[in-house]
Amino acid sequence: MELEQRPEIAKRKKRKRRKLRGESAEQWEELRESGVVGIDSLPGGGIVSAPVISGKALPRIGRRMSAIKRRAKISERDGDGDGFRTNPLTGRDDLPVLPNVPGMDAISGAIRSGNNTEYIGDEGLIKAQARQVSEFEKWSKGKQWNNFHREHFDWWTFPIDKGSSHSGFAYDISGEPLERLKQNPKYLSSISRAAELYNRSLGWDLKSSRWIDSPDKSRGQNASQSNINQQRLFKIGRSLQIHGLDNDFNSHRQMVESLRRAGIRVGNESYWDNPNEFVMRSRFKDGDGSISGAMSGIGISPKVMKLQQDDPRRDKEFVELQKARDARNASRDASKGDLTFDWKDDNSRKSFIQRIWKKAWGKGDAKFSEKISSGARWDTQHAHTGLAPQIDENLNLVADLGLHWGVGDKTYSGFFDQYGSVFRHSLSPQNPEGAAGEQVRDLKGYFAPTINPTLYWQRFESWIRNPFSVVRDPNTGRDVGVRKYFNNDRTLLVQEFDRRISKLYDALSEAFGKDIEQHKYIPLPEFANPRPRRDSVPNFMINDIKRQMSEAIEAMSKHSTLEGVRKRLLDFFQTRNQAALAESITPDWLEDYLKSDHKNWLAEQLRRHPDFLRASPLDSLSHDKLKESSEMMELVFDEVTLAGGDPKNIDLSGDLVRTVMTGLSEEQIKKLYEDELRRNRN
Repeated sequence: MELEQRPEIAKRKKRKRRKLRGESAEQWEELRESGVVGIDSLPGGGIVSAPVISGKALPRIGRRMSAIKRRAKISERDGDGDGFRTNPLTGRDDLPVLPNVPGMDAISGAIRSGNNTEYIGDEGLIKAQARQVSEFEKWSKGKQWNNFHREHFDWWTFPIDKGSSHSGFAYDISGEPLERLKQNPKYLSSISRAAELYNRSLGWDLKSSRWIDSPDKSRGQNASQSNINQQRLFKIGRSLQIHGLDNDFNSHRQMVESLRRAGIRVGNESYWDNPNEFVMRSRFKDGDGSISGAMSGIGISPKVMKLQQDDPRRDKEFVELQKARDARNASRDASKGDLTFDWKDDNSRKSFIQRIWKKAWGKGDAKFSEKISSGARWDTQHAHTGLAPQIDENLNLVADLGLHWGVGDKTYSGFFDQYGSVFRHSLSPQNPEGAAGEQVRDLKGYFAPTINPTLYWQRFESWIRNPFSVVRDPNTGRDVGVRKYFNNDRTLLVQEFDRRISKLYDALSEAFGKDIEQHKYIPLPEFANPRPRRDSVPNFMINDIKRQMSEAIEAMSKHSTLEGVRKRLLDFFQTRNQAALAESITPDWLEDYLKSDHKNWLAEQLRRHPDFLRASPLDSLSHDKLKESSEMMELVFDEVTLAGGDPKNIDLSGDLVRTVMTGLSEEQIKKLYEDELRRNRN
């Protein structure tokens, strides 16, 4: 028998009508099913509806809420059914079971409180993990396979590089803890044994990589859909992977692939498709421990409307929709009411924008819901109503991505594109900071391809068809539609889209006072930005750069690093209100430019400063600070010389240097000193 035929595909169960004793149907509370507006990144992959609810999904629609409160069922974490669950720290079965569905206030409070529990420590983790494996051994010996499917033990039994709302950072082993734990053979052996026993509960022999003959299905030893815990499969795989248990990981993944071929849902498709390229993104950790609230603005909350996270480029309906839109614009087919412009004709794009400003819609035109103010890409009259200040300050960056802020009706505001409303938000008067943070977090989720490919590609396709999506033509300095500018080259278009998303991410991180480098935008690997091209800088700017280099060559020569010269140029454009355009002048581009257009000047710089093209401690200084520091070092030299001393013998730790070089690191002072020595010698 082939391996793929062993897992059982779950059969659709007939719906049974539950009847509560002593209660009539009239007493039941009708719970309307609401569309899913979010998938939480918390453990368990809970579905988030409005109002926001994190964690496990709500009970079956139609079940009476009062009956749930009165008849608290045993939690799935209670493996032996005695009303208690296992305490991971003591190993005793003495923790009271939480109700399956806590009250709404309890849920809301848990979300907002966050969990900042610190790492339990190597010793504490190893003990908790070993105790659980001991329980596994008992369950396996007693053939209590259902316990493996019902109990809660993932975080301390299969530790991964991620925190959780359940235990905070207690079992997050990312960084140094993981490197230490990987040196502990006994601990690694225990992880391997835990994975072996859990896989056995599904009917898979981890060591021989095959399905077990005649599994005890009556006791739960089978891999049916009802027994599959998608997040648990992921955590086990991730734990084996990062601990370097390659043989066990490969076998576990082989089991997962067998389940997928059998039609059983295993979740986390992007991980199983390519585990080596997977990047762990923890909203809990990225948010500094806040599950929601103001700090959640630096995390990501993915948004899914159809309960799928697939790449829509593989979906026939999605592809046909975009092709049909292009065809209708080319032929001016007004039947669907989604006409914008023909991307091949930039005059048609400009004409469409004029109709927007004048509200002079043509037949079949996409109307942006008539929410854009004349002359602006967002509704300026209501720009500050219900909008997070961090987004309000960066509305231009959001508009550059094809999302426009406006009022949908008399009460709610939101973002929309030319095809309609995208999503709506309103700040909570009771918790404005928390609501603002969640709003920022959700906005970022719309542009995160590693979190939600579906919405990312929806935003991309809408963006290239948005009349306000333009690029500055380097030859004329005028705006051109992005699709025409890049001649519909999808790779270049995606890279431009990603560049704009990255700018928004950086701006939002900065707005929350967080390190930009720690919250960088992560593009899809196949669209990672290549080395900048020469033509990435407009021609009129190149002429200014040449003029600067020619007229102020001496000022440029004072900088001993490439980054110093670059910041000098950026400062020049800043004074001419061209800072946004100057962002194209990257270190790589400038290096290529100097090598091609200023070979002699670059050769002289390299003679004076052999490390001119290398990274320097001075690179982090702004142009003004660098200029000021260089001038102060010159004064130090002059002071020593006038006093009859030798500049070569300056004590860099002395009061004279420290007094005038306040705020600089020891490495920066040393670099400035070496530059000044070299300049004087030359």
